[in-house]
Amino acid sequence: YCPSCKMHRQASKKLDLWRLPEVLVIHLKRFSYSRFVKNKLESFIDFPIHDLDLSRYIARKTGQSYYYKLYAVSNHYGSMGGGHYTAYVH
Repeated sequence: YCPSCKMHRQASKKLDLWRLPEVLVIHLKRFSYSRFVKNKLESFIDFPIHDLDLSRYIARKTGQSYYYKLYAVSNHYGSMGGGHYTAYVH
């Protein structure tokens, strides 16, 4: 909702990263909500296993590279009402 024009508008969010940790944890909430229905998203995510480079997302450029290696994944199999978790760890 836009307070200026008093209408519902498509919104975007911006996140600036100033520095990155040595170990980075990314948690993707994979659910879709509407007024009456909640669904689990089943779309495939293509994530690099080696050399995830986040250097271009750092607001303060220092010339340092930020490469991450994927070493664990936690999966949920089932519906929103139940299921099982599995994990893969390097």
